[in-house]
Amino acid sequence: MELVEDVSGQIEQLYLLTGTKVNKDIPHVRIMKVPSYNKSSIIKRVWSWLFFSVVAVKEIMRIKRDVPILVVSNPPVLLWLVCLVNVIRKQPYIVLVYDIYPDLLMGLRVLGPANPLLHFWRLLSRVAYNRAKYVITLGHFMAGSLERYLDFKRKRQQLKVIPTWVDCEHFSPVDKENNHFAIKHRQQLKLTVMYSGNIGFSHDIRILIDVAKRLRSQSTFHFLIIGDGFHKSMLIEKALALKLDNVTFLSFQDEEMFPLSLATADVAVISIGRGVEKLMMPSKTYYAMAAGSALLGLSVESNDLSDVIARYECGVNVLPDDVEGAVAALEHFLLDRDYLLRCRKNSREAAIKYFSRKRNTGQFCKLLDTI
Repeated sequence: MELVEDVSGQIEQLYLLTGTKVNKDIPHVRIMKVPSYNKSSIIKRVWSWLFFSVVAVKEIMRIKRDVPILVVSNPPVLLWLVCLVNVIRKQPYIVLVYDIYPDLLMGLRVLGPANPLLHFWRLLSRVAYNRAKYVITLGHFMAGSLERYLDFKRKRQQLKVIPTWVDCEHFSPVDKENNHFAIKHRQQLKLTVMYSGNIGFSHDIRILIDVAKRLRSQSTFHFLIIGDGFHKSMLIEKALALKLDNVTFLSFQDEEMFPLSLATADVAVISIGRGVEKLMMPSKTYYAMAAGSALLGLSVESNDLSDVIARYECGVNVLPDDVEGAVAALEHFLLDRDYLLRCRKNSREAAIKYFSRKRNTGQFCKLLDTI
């Protein structure tokens, strides 16, 4: 929505095709409602991918053929259909790649390397990426993974890196003494370690329960796990079995409470599942940085997450199953408060300088101006 708002100021008429309910009018934007995303099961997820894509393309065909399309890689089926529209109508399009399919499914072992569907999917993706005016992705390691799909002569001019962004005015540090969320959950005197986001296959945080178990004798630490997903019930069962009173599970927070919940974290946990390190970059990274949290990355180096942590000196990255390393990192934050404060300060400053909304949505505006 932030991208739509910022781009709409430079375009006479913008069409937004979305399955999400939009509760406000935006000047120069015509909102076209298409089927919403249903992720309650694998079957419903795939069905909603297909249904969304078909209806979205039907709506695109009603728009003039000289109107360029910005298509997001999720759902992946939509990219193939937009490519088909380009073949039929010569309608230009840009691809914004959040997750690299089908490589992500192979990394998560959903598809095996010998699966014929994998090879067919890659063929379709190669055609779709090469017909795009630009292919935009979130980090340099992701760009490296995408290069295999692009013709050598075109990839330098066609492949662009624009990180996701954060509104650094809306998301900012808030002292726990003045933070209603922190007060409600009694975090004022705690060193709060927080994971906030989807709890699923590509964001593996199972290690946190073992880390909390190791640190249960140090009452200063408290772990807040916020969100929902496939692994959540298993984490709750394990925490209950171990009788961990230093772990609190919460559901996703509403729009009003979300900035305050993020600002409660002294240390924000950002994870990338083993096998998909160079295929995604969690946008929650920049929200945590804007809120002034130090980062504890759980990923196999090197990747865009570990690069951000090292480049801006805002935390520590350990392997996704390295309990000892995670415990050592958190104890370092506790014992060396100057180091913790320095990481938190570096996070906030990097978010403002490199990952702000104005800076990064502006890069999209420049690309659209070239079409």
